[in-house]
Amino acid sequence: WNITDAFSITVDGRFTREEKSATQRAFYGLIYSDEPLPPVPVPPPFQGPPFNLGPVINSLIHQISADRTENNFSPGITVQWRPSQEVMLYGSARRGFKGGGFNFGNLDNQATVPFTFQFEEETVTAYELGAKLRLAGGRATLNLALYRMNFSDLQVNTIDTRALVGIALQRTSNAASAISQGFELEGTWNVTDRLRVGFGLGYNDAHYDRYPDVPCYTGQTVALGCNPGPTPSPRDDVQDLSGKRIANAPEWSGSANIQYRWPLGGGYTLTTFGQALFRDDYFTLTTLDPR
Repeated sequence: WNITDAFSITVDGRFTREEKSATQRAFYGLIYSDEPLPPVPVPPPFQGPPFNLGPVINSLIHQISADRTENNFSPGITVQWRPSQEVMLYGSARRGFKGGGFNFGNLDNQATVPFTFQFEEETVTAYELGAKLRLAGGRATLNLALYRMNFSDLQVNTIDTRALVGIALQRTSNAASAISQGFELEGTWNVTDRLRVGFGLGYNDAHYDRYPDVPCYTGQTVALGCNPGPTPSPRDDVQDLSGKRIANAPEWSGSANIQYRWPLGGGYTLTTFGQALFRDDYFTLTTLDPR
């Protein structure tokens, strides 16, 4: 709605319905076989504490099926104001959605371990304020954006050691809530008809607002934040990442670039370009293993 020549409002919305189903049958078998091996007798030393595997190991680990149906409506609103030909200011608020799903390749008895097979949908509420400026008679541009995103049930890829002793598996799980907020600044300047320079700078404070019961990383002690589980096995030990940084989210990032055009005659032009990129340090694993 163009309320005036300088002021406008845009309203939008998206409705999403997702239906998914999955069936998984996990077993120990010969390579390329689609049938489980016969039950394997367990030696007497492993029929009692601390292992207590029982008289036989059943090669069929589990067979499980599940269905998911999700409905979501994500609205959004954007307000723009152009006080002059060189300045555009805007603000927006919107919701976003990412459907849940299923984890595969797990070794748990997923019928009795509910956290393994399914993960839930993720939603986000995002706010942004920004400005787009034209400077120096149109030869330069400067863009600024401030943002905050509030995530619910953030989908996180984790390396979970709780699946089976000695085996770590990659799963998608949900962090209860997370926040990502910061700013982005970028600009370009056509110094001459041949020379153009540009830069970008970003700050991102991304942290889990609430994310308990995350598997500890190997070697993590109580002093380092690992909480012992109900059994002596490390597979039950968990840590609380509430308030901690999100993996793969550097706090600072930036770039600088320069471009120069060389007229070669005969209608030909040689364009040279150079760019430098920078990213702050960040964790690569969700468990925030410092190694």
